[in-house]
Amino acid sequence: MALRARNYATYRSSLAADGRHLPANLADVVADVTTFADPLVDGGAGMARDFAARRWT
Repeated sequence: MALRARNYATYRSSLAADGRHLPANLADVVADVTTFADPLVDGGAGMARDFAARRWT
């Protein structure tokens, strides 16, 4: 992931102010995406996203 981390850092810095809200580390992004998607991959058909609670219901 180190190779892609450099690309992510370059991309994030190219966004200037728009990129400041993004996590600084690519590993954090991957962890967040995995946490978001895993319930769906594990058979979560019909689940709804509770954005305030940051979980699937």
